[in-house]
Amino acid sequence: MPKINFPQNKARSQALSDAIAAIHDSKSGKSAQVSFDHIPQKLLSRQKFTALRIASKVSCRKRTIDFQLLVAATLATTADQKLSYGTENGYDIDDFTGHYNALARARGLPEVTAPAIEFHLKKPEFTELMRLIFEHLTAQKLNMGLESAEVRQALDLISAAVGAPITDLRATDGCYFCGDSYLAKYFPASRTAHKEGSKGAAQIGLQACYSLKHSAFVSVAITGGTAYEPNYVIPEPNTITVGDAAFGTYANFAKFNDNNAFLVAMGRCNIAAEVCEAYVDGKQLPKIEVEGKRPKDFLRYDVRQNVELLIKGESKADFRVKVGSDNVAIKEPCIVKLRAFRIFDPSKGPTWVLTNLPPTVPSRAVLALMRLRRSIERAFLNLKSHNNLRGARTKSRFLAQSMVWASLITALIKLVTIRCAELLYNRSLSLRRCHKLDQYEQELPSWAVSVITSLFGRALPGVSFTEVLHRLGRSKHTGACNPSSKNRRRSLAHHLAVLIFELGGNESNKVLLLPYKPMPKCA
Repeated sequence: MPKINFPQNKARSQALSDAIAAIHDSKSGKSAQVSFDHIPQKLLSRQKFTALRIASKVSCRKRTIDFQLLVAATLATTADQKLSYGTENGYDIDDFTGHYNALARARGLPEVTAPAIEFHLKKPEFTELMRLIFEHLTAQKLNMGLESAEVRQALDLISAAVGAPITDLRATDGCYFCGDSYLAKYFPASRTAHKEGSKGAAQIGLQACYSLKHSAFVSVAITGGTAYEPNYVIPEPNTITVGDAAFGTYANFAKFNDNNAFLVAMGRCNIAAEVCEAYVDGKQLPKIEVEGKRPKDFLRYDVRQNVELLIKGESKADFRVKVGSDNVAIKEPCIVKLRAFRIFDPSKGPTWVLTNLPPTVPSRAVLALMRLRRSIERAFLNLKSHNNLRGARTKSRFLAQSMVWASLITALIKLVTIRCAELLYNRSLSLRRCHKLDQYEQELPSWAVSVITSLFGRALPGVSFTEVLHRLGRSKHTGACNPSSKNRRRSLAHHLAVLIFELGGNESNKVLLLPYKPMPKCA
């Protein structure tokens, strides 16, 4: 059977398009035999896994353990949707042992007892191995040509507006959940967690950066609840990052300016800045109405008016060294110029959206970029709801970290599988419905566990990666539903369509894009 080789560059290969066209041949009405079974081996070959195992320095002591099967058993346990939720311990060691022994029997290897499994799971080298696997799979996923066509179109339009090539659109945020109180010295909790009366004083946090172009995390750091989120974001040149109010400081914008990167972040309503120019409904206000005023003075305008400011502020954390005429070096504060747009937060009231994007990018396009930050919130919800992120409740520091990496790896494998099924059948699939497919087809093995076992050495009898794709694509339970008009206006697809619409043909910025603005009529 012909195989599809995914491209290593940004363009999608013609072979993939030809295969999809062959599957949906309108003349014959029959699906062509196309194999995707090489994709698991392309993501992680046995030679690459051996190299990662050697790099992590994980080894066996007196017990014979196949670490490839141990990783597969860990991921299968994480992907299992039948685990109890809300218990004191998220996992039982018997779950790992059962999956490992099932895989060992299929390969003709000796079974292992539960204490032997637990001994290796709690080793710091195993945690390092899981982290290396996640980084390797992320790099492979970014080079498979599975990026979103809509985001790629939006990036091309933004590049034309900015005058420089924009390579990616990213959202950054932090995700937190409480752990066992024994881990408080490793993962201290924030003051909010103590006020809410949580069980333990330990709080595990994920400082992540999510790529909308590839629908995957590009960087993840495991921290405590007291971590400062902007410290874990490295600005990359020619990228746009969308963040919350923690990133709306002059120091962060100065860091992005130095790296030739762009940032869109929430600001405070009483931000300290000097107003250079002010625009109301696209009309510039006279200097006499601008001089001596602060941004908070422009919050009094009617909610139906579009208010845009050009502000200037000093970054107290950064200084510039300048040599004067007398050859004496002096320190000057870093001056940052930003654009500010007034919005109305339902919980905070009127506030500002700050960005260092040039004026060639329309105001409503910037607001649409800000609303696309919800993509990382959905990614965190996917980790907690369908990949058992909160199940890392244990007194072992390294086991808790290993379970977090396992949740990230499982989510990545599921996303790659669902994306391949969408391309294979040319239809939109619901991520939530795909996760719940095993509840409708209980007589069949879990499709996520089938993909994991095929990825790590041996597929289940009669179940291949291609069969999993056909199962997801043909099922009537996995299709994306048609949301109501109100939910559609809140969806990420609508905000992305608004961004493309504003950058593509709309030159009028006289009306503020409110969250409940009616959708334009489609032709």
